[in-house]
Amino acid sequence: MVCANMSCKEKLELLVIGKSRKPRCFKGVKSIPVLYESNKKAWMTCSVYEDWLHKIDHKFQRENRKVLPLVDNCPAHPKVLIQTLKAIKVVHIPPNLTAKMQPMDQGIIQNLKVNYRQRIIKRLLKASDKKMWLTDLNLLDAIFDLNEAWADVTSDIIANCFQKASFVKTDVENLATQEQDEMFYNDLQRMLGFTEVTIEYFINVDTNVIIANEPTDSEILNSIKAQGP
Repeated sequence: MVCANMSCKEKLELLVIGKSRKPRCFKGVKSIPVLYESNKKAWMTCSVYEDWLHKIDHKFQRENRKVLPLVDNCPAHPKVLIQTLKAIKVVHIPPNLTAKMQPMDQGIIQNLKVNYRQRIIKRLLKASDKKMWLTDLNLLDAIFDLNEAWADVTSDIIANCFQKASFVKTDVENLATQEQDEMFYNDLQRMLGFTEVTIEYFINVDTNVIIANEPTDSEILNSIKAQGP
């Protein structure tokens, strides 16, 4: 789960979903820089989403702030428990407008992926230079790489994506970061000889991976009951 505000001054910590409730690599680790949840398929579910909503609601209550999150109509993002939220008011983007109005889908998530995969490639190249296989990458490493990749998503990129989603009107668009990303992968292709692998394929290789489940009948009924009369 990725969330940032339109002023580009705040990015919430990432929500990462894994399969193991207590991964071995977490042993002895006092804290991690993300919110971590788990289920058998590492999916976003209604319960994970609702727990996340309540956590950020409590955060903004403590800070005495009122926040309007824009959320897409993923089946795992039900319109439930609205009455129990005090600091936030969730707005669900109409399904036919999500691709155009959800700022995260305009390039923010894409840039996060680019930053993360650059770090993975650098790990591979470093291991290759030492004539070693990259076998020590675990969930904890991935989480720390993801957190750093999220920190590298600049305010300019966030502003540009909100602009692209028609939230901000300006005639200036900063494409420097996009050009740097393309240069990195072009150089990488030349170094490794991966001429048959395009930048777009490498970045979007997991685009069609299923990340959420359809709510069950009981979940739908419970969500309706939770809304009250």
